[in-house]
Amino acid sequence: MLEEKHPDFAQSLNNLGVLHNYQGYYESAELLFKDALLIRKKIFGESHPAVARSLSNLASSYFRQDRYKDASICFEEALDIYRQTIGENHPDTATAWHNLAHVYSAQSHYIRAERCYLKAFEISYQRLGDRNPRTRTVRDNFVDFLNQVIEVKQIHLLSDHPTTQYILQRLLQE
Repeated sequence: MLEEKHPDFAQSLNNLGVLHNYQGYYESAELLFKDALLIRKKIFGESHPAVARSLSNLASSYFRQDRYKDASICFEEALDIYRQTIGENHPDTATAWHNLAHVYSAQSHYIRAERCYLKAFEISYQRLGDRNPRTRTVRDNFVDFLNQVIEVKQIHLLSDHPTTQYILQRLLQE
């Protein structure tokens, strides 16, 4: 049997939390993610990719409960850890930017969301290529985000970034 301070025990808690989260048992998922996070912090310290993954999973649980402030705090902390440990241009860092974009979009923080989507897309495109499923997911979600911004008539909040403007023009022509 695994000891409670063993990394595999934390991974098992994390995996069980993911299952509970997908099944809609958010409170139990949250507790499992918090336990996994505490164990990982004890084993690896405060700044380790495994800690960032636990924070991201906890944030996902908060997001599914519409607890956007809690979700953004955890996603921001995970992003900081990834940037410090695996670097700015790693695909997992892109995923962290993408997750944060979702939270900001849900809160109608369009300027922040756009910036995060662009960072996620840039990293994914450069590191994984345009045909990679992760890159396509980021692009598709960015397009959905832009459609949302068009729908609520907030285009004026968006930047002049070439990628944003190119996609916007295509969407407005449809």
